[in-house]
Amino acid sequence: MGRNDIKFTIDPGKRFTFFHDASITYSSTESGGAAEVGQVVTCTADDTVGLITDGDVFLGKLILVEPDGVCTVQVEGIMDVPTDGNPIAFNNRIVGGTTDGTIRAATTGDEITARGVVINDSVDTNVARILA
Repeated sequence: MGRNDIKFTIDPGKRFTFFHDASITYSSTESGGAAEVGQVVTCTADDTVGLITDGDVFLGKLILVEPDGVCTVQVEGIMDVPTDGNPIAFNNRIVGGTTDGTIRAATTGDEITARGVVINDSVDTNVARILA
């Protein structure tokens, strides 16, 4: 007999540490060390990440921010990330969304920067499950 259902567990994937820029602010009172934890980041300088902006290359999901200016980013695996509120269809590649820290579907002109693929577009409102 075969399986009757498919289950995805959010994969911790590969995680790397980077410095973060001023778009991410450490806070000892926030879960994970910053209000931006859970949002999407891109490289903004050598060894440095910041919140992704419209059309930027998706690097990963911000997991943890430390008080010394270092943060942890999930760069590979299955992850749920915020969208900019516009629908992203299954199997679309992604880039930075129109709201900082979010993603959107790649469109014509985004071919070079597009990365990852949406594997479930119905996870939750304004959230897509991606494989990066």
